[in-house]
Amino acid sequence: MRKSKNNTQRKVNTADTNRKFIYHSQIKTRDQITNERTPSNIDKVRSQRSSLLKQSPTIISFLVILGTLFYITTLNDNPQIIVDNNTSSVDFLHTKQQYQQTIKTILSSSFLNKSKFTIDSNAIARQFEADYPELDSATVIIPITGHKLQLVIKASTPVLNLQNSTGYYLLSDEGVVIKKFSSLTDMNSTKLVTLTDQSNSPAYLGKGFISSETTAFIQNIIFQYSKKGIAIAGMSLPNSPYEIDVQSRGQNFIAKYNLLNSSNYQIGIYFSILNYLKTNNLPMPTQFIDLRVSGKAFYK
Repeated sequence: MRKSKNNTQRKVNTADTNRKFIYHSQIKTRDQITNERTPSNIDKVRSQRSSLLKQSPTIISFLVILGTLFYITTLNDNPQIIVDNNTSSVDFLHTKQQYQQTIKTILSSSFLNKSKFTIDSNAIARQFEADYPELDSATVIIPITGHKLQLVIKASTPVLNLQNSTGYYLLSDEGVVIKKFSSLTDMNSTKLVTLTDQSNSPAYLGKGFISSETTAFIQNIIFQYSKKGIAIAGMSLPNSPYEIDVQSRGQNFIAKYNLLNSSNYQIGIYFSILNYLKTNNLPMPTQFIDLRVSGKAFYK
């Protein structure tokens, strides 16, 4: 009986031992679990490479588009000079090469001028016009597809000759000296009315000699006289302030105008006096018709 009990007990112990072995053999260490759940460094690198390879076409396309946009919007500093008007009666005071060098200097003064998105074309045009006041205008055109700017320059319109003790000149419609003639013959070849300056004020190329308002006043006299078929022999600026004298061809007297008053009003009075004298067969003045006092006229 005792032997049987021992045998039974031994069998039980053996079974327990086998179960413990099986249990412990199935238990994984923490390191083993961590290693199974966490990929190795090699796996990470492989995964990253695979991800980059998948995204590389998108990245390359983006870089190509970005580079293309940058290239399209870039500008060079060698603009094309375009002359809007080049009349035979006036020459530009400077050569195209001089204009070219000036605009190149202006463009190279700022990095912002290298891109179509950042360049200020109006500011550049204003700066160029300040350097060359004899020009009527300067316009900077930004190309849509190309890289070369266009600078369109327009010469001022010549309207009046100028003669004084310093020489013979050509004035623009802004009263700016745009040319100096070498002789009286060259000046007269323009067929323009000559303004004689009796004050002998200095005249400088590219600088204003008379104001734009005075120039407009003179131009209106020339226009209104031509409508009446009256040719102007000459005009003069005497030492008297705000006075301009007009000599009509075939007449022995001058008309005195006030530059501060309305030109149309004074011209209208002048024509009325002439018409009144002719209609009534009265003698013409021998010296002047003075229109400088508003609302009145004197003649002698």
